[in-house]
Amino acid sequence: YIGFQPFLHLHAYCTRPTMMKPVLASVFVATAAGLRAQSAIKEQATGECACLQWKDAYASYGAECGDVHEFSVVGSAPKFLAKLAVGEEFCTKFFKRVQDNFCVSTHFNHAEDIEQQWCYVSSKCQDLGAGKAVNERVSWKTCSAGNDKMMNAVTPTELADMAVKLDLDLGLLAKMSWQVPNKWSHASTTEKEKARASGMPKLFDSDSGHPPFRAMYGDKLYKIDFLPAPDGVEAYKQGRMGKVNGLSCEFGC
Repeated sequence: YIGFQPFLHLHAYCTRPTMMKPVLASVFVATAAGLRAQSAIKEQATGECACLQWKDAYASYGAECGDVHEFSVVGSAPKFLAKLAVGEEFCTKFFKRVQDNFCVSTHFNHAEDIEQQWCYVSSKCQDLGAGKAVNERVSWKTCSAGNDKMMNAVTPTELADMAVKLDLDLGLLAKMSWQVPNKWSHASTTEKEKARASGMPKLFDSDSGHPPFRAMYGDKLYKIDFLPAPDGVEAYKQGRMGKVNGLSCEFGC
């Protein structure tokens, strides 16, 4: 991000420490907003309570980006202000283009061990968990392992493949999918060992909140960072989100 101030100014990777609650300052910043591994991405509910594809929820069911947890990155800020600050990145360049029905975390960049994930469903669904109706056609629900595509259990390599396939920013997708226990430079040996032993992918933030991030999955350590030109920052400006960040192995792969 260095040297590209317009991108830095509104980009949602700019975070407070992950243990803090969301705040709204002169520039919105992100904040601290698992269950099973590889097979989770293949499992999903069927019928009236099946998660809708995100793109369809907005285009065909009347959901509006920001109706539920899309703007958790800015906490309790009014939706119209949140949309001005991060609407392009979170709505136009992420949620509204997702042709998949996976579940994402209710809080972006969350540090807590236990975090619910959510999706939109038909208003006919009665099993909403902590969710509720949005309008006469669509509701939202909290997801469950074994019934829905839980992103908190998707492995780093699977997540990287999804980002390319769906043309999504890998860094943003990771912060919407996995627990972020701490900043990498602040994480203790105990925290890293806990992440390793969990059997779940965990993301560690950078000091700035911008890539590079570290992802731990068992004994494997990965880095998520900007791809070199002509991708990376140039890809972001051009809307080629799947080419903004990439995954590389640092240890154990």
